[in-house]
Amino acid sequence: MAEKILKAQSDSLSMLLEGIKARISVISEGHKSFLQKYGVATSAESSNATWCSNHEEVPLDNDIDLVGIENHKSVFLDWLLSDDPRWKLLCVAGTRGIGKTALVKKVYNDASVKKHFDSLLWIDVSRFSNVLDLTGAPLVKIPEVVFELSHLKFLNLRRTKIKHLPGSIGKLESLAFSDLRDTLVDKLSVEMVNLQHLRHIFIYRRGAGFFHSFKAPEKIGTLVSLEVANLINASKSTVIELGKLTRLRQLFIANLRGKHGRDLCTSLNKLTNLQQLSISSYGVSDIIGLHYPLSSTHSFLRTLTFEGRLERFPIWVTSLHALTTVVLKWSKLMDNAIDTLQDLPNLVTLVLDQAYDGEKLTFRAGGFEKLKELQIMNSTKLRQMKVEEGAMPSLEKLEMRNWQINGGVAPWD
Repeated sequence: MAEKILKAQSDSLSMLLEGIKARISVISEGHKSFLQKYGVATSAESSNATWCSNHEEVPLDNDIDLVGIENHKSVFLDWLLSDDPRWKLLCVAGTRGIGKTALVKKVYNDASVKKHFDSLLWIDVSRFSNVLDLTGAPLVKIPEVVFELSHLKFLNLRRTKIKHLPGSIGKLESLAFSDLRDTLVDKLSVEMVNLQHLRHIFIYRRGAGFFHSFKAPEKIGTLVSLEVANLINASKSTVIELGKLTRLRQLFIANLRGKHGRDLCTSLNKLTNLQQLSISSYGVSDIIGLHYPLSSTHSFLRTLTFEGRLERFPIWVTSLHALTTVVLKWSKLMDNAIDTLQDLPNLVTLVLDQAYDGEKLTFRAGGFEKLKELQIMNSTKLRQMKVEEGAMPSLEKLEMRNWQINGGVAPWD
């Protein structure tokens, strides 16, 4: 008899344990779904920061789990929705687990709050967060709490209304990635040079047919970990400092003047890890003087863009055998300059936009062996294009726009 009772108790305990395991499994799966849906990574090494805006619902546990919250909510709403025109800072304090976050979420999701305010922003961060993505958030300045996130590695403020970076940015010593594209920021603060782990800087704003670049701090060369700089404003000190950033893989530099050419070429000679290089002049008519010799072959450089009038076509380009894409804009080149590109062994894409100023363009036999895409645009003086047999054997796409032709048909020899 005792054995039967013991067995029954054992079976009951087993069922109870199975029930607990099932509940844990459901909770675990729900937690994973929450994290995946709202962009919060599951590992301790990843982000535990998320945000909602524009009246989105903030996830909330079932109301059945919330007890004694309505009175506090009513008080909170009275304070928040009062007619007092001054800015309000309301803090909710208490021990862990009593429902502070649940209370604030209930207030945030309340219909009267959404009706009262034009924009709402929910930011949920931890001091140990390493990713904070505020893309498109209605912010005009970076909240001070962000600078307390000592473990932050990724800061995305793209498409916010941020106007400047305060000196507090220097506190983020672990920061590796900073995205300020399409903000109002146009220069980096001096304190940025303290960010020795910074690898990527994206700061530019789209204008009418061009991009606004950013002004770099004088000692940008101290950011020795930097791998990507886009889009940096050229100055004499900046182009010299760039030569110290030997880990750079992508460099986009704008507003280059003729007087910067020699110093920039000296710096480029040291940047042997470059994979993508874009150089644009101060204005359409300004001459880019990049004809100074480079001893490095830049064996990793795949994409090259020149935007601006070239005094002379840089002969060192012919040694860039890894190039797959070349984009030339406003270059005003003549036929012999184009000829220097025809022996690049891996060139796949060539874009010439207001880049050619001659009347006849010749593609010689054996030239552009791997070229698949050719675009020629806005060459108003071009009258004839000659393609010799065996030229461009791999060509798949030819696009020609806004160029003058004789009698409505382009002569093709």
